[in-house]
Parts: sequence; structure tokens; C-alpha cells
Amino acid sequence: MDQNSSCADMKDKCDDSTSGLLRFMCGETCGCTSPYSNPWYRVIQHGCTAACIEEARDVASRAVCEDMDMTASPWKDIWVQFWTQYRQVIHSHGIDLDGDDFGYMNGMIGNMTVMGCAGLQVIPWGEDIVFNTKFCEGSPLYYRGLAYFCPVSCGCSSADPMPSWCPRLCQGCKDAEEFPPQGVVTNCAAAKAAGLCEAWPEHALTLCAETCELCHLLSGPNSSNSNGTRRLRSIDSKT
Repeated sequence: MDQNSSCADMKDKCDDSTSGLLRFMCGETCGCTSPYSNPWYRVIQHGCTAACIEEARDVASRAVCEDMDMTASPWKDIWVQFWTQYRQVIHSHGIDLDGDDFGYMNGMIGNMTVMGCAGLQVIPWGEDIVFNTKFCEGSPLYYRGLAYFCPVSCGCSSADPMPSWCPRLCQGCKDAEEFPPQGVVTNCAAAKAAGLCEAWPEHALTLCAETCELCHLLSGPNSSNSNGTRRLRSIDSKT
């Protein structure tokens, strides 16, 4: 391609395993900023920047905590692409599977493309035996987890504590259990008194959604829960 080629011109190369530099330079075009793009290679190790990954996480944090219908448009194409590419990635990286594992993998791929999110609940299909992880969690070396598409089937709406790879909205509307001190501001009440809820609502939503009365920003059927046991996790405490 000529030297004046744009990100849009090269979009069809975004899913290639060798396109790490393209994903680094064209993160938005290549879907690094969207939690709903093809998960393959949308990880830092394959070019997506930390800022793009965080943007995708923020988008997902405001999505309804319910499974998408991955067996129908518009999500079916992405779902089928993921499972089809799973087989291609194994082959391209020279990963050898014996007869039993190869048969299991082909059967799993066939069933997952038909069943959609529900397939992740069928034990042991939730386990990725090739990359030694869970499909919901993803592989930091190869693909973003499927929990953004299937939070309920991935257990995000019921696990306590909720895994860090789940969409944030599935935690419900509660203050974080741990508040990282910011000078004299050591808790949510102090943050509200200092006006931080109004000054930085997105940050306050992560730490003090209940105290700052920001639950209305968490749209969806799981934005609150009756037992009050689920709590928003502090992102700052992990970074």
C-alpha cells in the first residue's frame, strides 16, 4: 500500500496476527476501543494500547448486564468469526492437538457457534484447554474475554466477588469496599462533601456510586439489586 494509506484503508488487516503495529496506530479503527469488536488480538500484547483497552472497559461498564443474542444479527457474524478464527489461530501458531483434543475442539466450535452465550455454561466448554484459561476471561496473550458479550452466562451477575474481567455494571450500584485515600479525602462521604461527585462523575461512579447518587447513570435491569451484597470495585486500587 502507498505511503499515504489511512487507517480506514487498512481496516481489513486489523484481525491479522501480524498486525500489531496497525492495531497500535489505529486502535479505534481496529476495534481496540470497542468491547464488542472481534476479540482476537484486541489485547496489549498484540498492539492495542492500555488507553484503548480502558476505553473499551468504560464503554462496557455502562452496558446492560445481560447476554447478547449471539445467534442473530448483528452479533452472530462476530461470534462465528471468533470461533472460526480460534481454529485458525491454533493452526497458525503451530499448536499440536492429539486426536481426542482435536475432535473435542471441533465439536466445541461447532456447538458454540450454534448455541451462543448459553454454550459457555456447559461444563467444560467454559474452559479454553488450548490457552489454559476461561473463554469468559480471555487470554492476555491472544484474545479479549467473552464476558462483555455474555455477562450472565459468564456468571458476572451472580459471582461474589465479581471477577475483574466482568462488565462493571454487573456489580450493581454500591460504593467500592476500598477507597484509595486522596489527601484529606479518605472516604465517599468526604469526596461528596468536597464536590468531587460533580467534578468527576465518571470517577465517582466507580468508587462512590451510591453515596454520590449516581445510580441513574447505571442503566439496565441489574443496576441495583435487592440484597445489597454486590459492590462496585475500585479500579484505582488495582492500577
